[in-house]
Amino acid sequence: MVHYFAIGLGSTTTALSSTAVATSLSGTGITIGAPLGGIAALLGCASTVMTGANKKFQTEVKQTTDSQRSVRRISKKNFQSGRLMKNE
Repeated sequence: MVHYFAIGLGSTTTALSSTAVATSLSGTGITIGAPLGGIAALLGCASTVMTGANKKFQTEVKQTTDSQRSVRRISKKNFQSGRLMKNE
């Protein structure tokens, strides 16, 4: 979910920044172009933060999943070898 939100912010940033440049060059000037550029910059920062948060979250999920697999594998081996009883 965070990934899609970051992509959406990045896409909006690109659209707003190109619109800001076009507006500034077309003659309507700074009154419209500068605020659009500022909004684009804020959305770009938000997109970067969301991407970083998503990467950190994915790393934590992978570590947790790997730990759970290790516990299951060790438990299964011990159960099969008779070192671990079913009610333990």
